[in-house]
Amino acid sequence: MSDTEVQRAIMQALADNPHVHADEIAAQVNAGDVVLHGTVGSPLQRDEAATTAEAVPGVRHVDDQLRVRFMDSDRRADAATQAAVVDALTADPDLHTAFLDVATRGGTVTLRGVVENAELRGKAAAIAFSVPGVDEVHNRLESAR
Repeated sequence: MSDTEVQRAIMQALADNPHVHADEIAAQVNAGDVVLHGTVGSPLQRDEAATTAEAVPGVRHVDDQLRVRFMDSDRRADAATQAAVVDALTADPDLHTAFLDVATRGGTVTLRGVVENAELRGKAAAIAFSVPGVDEVHNRLESAR
């Protein structure tokens, strides 16, 4: 299975799990290694998400980077926007394997991490800004070159 197929299968499995909110989680897949990003409302949801992802065929390893926070309506909206930004960034072939940190609060997205060059730094910001619900992007990405 390709990384894209594994990512889709993970997201479908998460959507089918009644204990998690798949719209608040993003899965980044690289050669069967999965990084889960996002914010969930409880440790149970975090455990369920990781267990669900591990059970998907083609997954070799899951790095659970989900944050646990009580979710009121504002935080739930921020979590959904954060997951959408991570999904959009990892869907881009040039940014697919980049390790980026995305933080969202009230429509403002902050990007951190390292990308290959300055062009990708700008591209990442443009992609984040194109996601519905994003009003502002603070680009703290560094370029390796």
